[in-house]
Amino acid sequence: MYKTVGKLEDFRVCLQSFFKYKSVDSLNLYRILDPQIWVKLVGRVQGANFTQIYAKTKAMGYRTVTLPEGHTWKSFTQFSLQTLPLQLRNNYIKKFNKSIEFGNSWW
Repeated sequence: MYKTVGKLEDFRVCLQSFFKYKSVDSLNLYRILDPQIWVKLVGRVQGANFTQIYAKTKAMGYRTVTLPEGHTWKSFTQFSLQTLPLQLRNNYIKKFNKSIEFGNSWW
């Protein structure tokens, strides 16, 4: 791990969520340090390889997501939802409602 990461304070492999901001670096460590686990992870977690490759790029909005002028996050979310096909929009609304139901309201 030292040869891969370098600094002791960066020795971190998150087992809870690979897709949180700090955890995406762990994906690359799995790929390098334990290729067998990496193969299993990619086989079971949709988007793991994509996230490992593109997590800190413009493709994933890394440090480039800003709120458009005249919008709140709530109004921008509602506007964005209206641009989606109905089935996809309803899927996101269900996810948002489930998150709100569990007390993780983000607006």
